[in-house]
Amino acid sequence: MLFDLQGRRRRVVQVTYVGLALLMGGGLVLSGIGSDAGGGILDAIVGTDGGGDGDVKGPLEDKKEEANRQLQANPKNAAALGELMRANFQLAGLETQEVDGQVAGYNDKGMALLREADAAWGRYLATDPEKLDVGLATTAVAIYDEIGPPEQKERYVRPAREIAEQENTSNAYLKLFQVATAASDARTAGLAERKALALATSKDERTTIKQQIDELKQAASGEQGAGGNGTAPQSP
Repeated sequence: MLFDLQGRRRRVVQVTYVGLALLMGGGLVLSGIGSDAGGGILDAIVGTDGGGDGDVKGPLEDKKEEANRQLQANPKNAAALGELMRANFQLAGLETQEVDGQVAGYNDKGMALLREADAAWGRYLATDPEKLDVGLATTAVAIYDEIGPPEQKERYVRPAREIAEQENTSNAYLKLFQVATAASDARTAGLAERKALALATSKDERTTIKQQIDELKQAASGEQGAGGNGTAPQSP
């Protein structure tokens, strides 16, 4: 299952985001199709052409610099804000830390780049786009899965909601349920739960979805009981 049912925020980066992309956009999001700019989430994780970090960083830094130049001329340039968000997110994917030789999350620089990407997302939303870019929306959800819901919860819920509406699948609505629950948006979580169950194509699938929803509820309850750190309080 692709959801974090143990309350762990710092997942293995590659598994988390490749899984998230598969969940909410499949090959379209991975390859950047359906987005107003090139490059998908897969590029942010594994890079291109098998080159080293240096081979990937240069072009990404150039994209970031060019986006900032365009934004100096027009701070509300939605396309440039999207490129800035992507560049920061992809650069963050190159800033990871290892434990016992395994990728174990972002380092401090990576987290700072994620927050820069989040800031660009907020500015993108401020341009009041009629329809969200599905690639950017998927990236936004991936960012908040790491850094936690922002104070403005709609910045977390809206991208998941629009992805679910565009994809119209049980998995997409399950993700919306998880996001809305994390953002304490009970109304949206309830609607997402009902929609996910309604989209089930068989009795067995409906049973599986119900089990996943119950597990997500239990995980959220465990995080709340542990003060948000995902560890249940110890019995006296």
